[in-house]
Amino acid sequence: MSFLIENKRKLIYPRHKEVYFIKNWNSIKKFLELHYIKVLIDTSTKVITFSNTVSTENPLILRKCGQFFALIIKSVPFTIAKKIFLDFYDCSILMYKTLVKKK
Repeated sequence: MSFLIENKRKLIYPRHKEVYFIKNWNSIKKFLELHYIKVLIDTSTKVITFSNTVSTENPLILRKCGQFFALIIKSVPFTIAKKIFLDFYDCSILMYKTLVKKK
């Protein structure tokens, strides 16, 4: 099964993560190309755009890619964050500020 159209998603990243993205961009891009994901980084607007290709077979790959970048933004190392693409891994990021009431 392959996709007929290209789906795109955009993600805004914080300014302090720009150095990490630029430093590790080649390894991140090569890893995502193995999963048939095109990825672009725009350093002027701090936006990462990722999209599937016609060769993409997994329909959940864009969701996994969004989780991957969310983990990278939360300072999870690249070697650990790439495990999200395995079928039996998923991630949820909890915001404790919203769960705790102020006294």
